[in-house]
Formats: sequence, C-alpha cells, structure tokens
Amino acid sequence: MAQTRLGSSQAASRRVAIVKPKNDIYVSLLAIALVAVLIGLVLMLMEFNEYGRTITPNVSLHMPSVASPEFVASILPERAVAALA
Repeated sequence: MAQTRLGSSQAASRRVAIVKPKNDIYVSLLAIALVAVLIGLVLMLMEFNEYGRTITPNVSLHMPSVASPEFVASILPERAVAALA
C-alpha cells in the first residue's frame, strides 16, 4: 500500500467545522429559574435574620384543666351567668 501525501487543498477539505450550539429558550428559562431561586434564598435569609438567632420559643405550655369563673363570665351573656349562680 502506498501512502500519498495530501496537498494543502485536500487537507483543508478534510477539516470538520465544529459549530458552537446556540442558546435557546430553555437556557434562558434555566437562567431565570436560577435567579429566582437565588432571590428567594436572599429573602428567606433576610426574614430569618429579623427573628434573631434563637429558635426555641419562651412560652409556657401550662393550661388549666378547668376554666376560671372570670373567664366563663366574660364569654357568656349576663343572663346565663345569673342562671348559673
């Protein structure tokens, strides 16, 4: 088998042109989604910083088992309170 040298015109014709793919609408939507997630993250951190660093609430969970007479009197009409007495 004899090997032949390619001339410059033949070598140029064997080159393959690589075309960079163009950005389409899906790349744009991906960029918009990334920006939206980043904005949401920043807003969430700003909201979290308003509450401070403490996470545990300082509330008492003790509830009386029987309603006090003052509470009952405050929610019932006066006729019902008079009937109970």
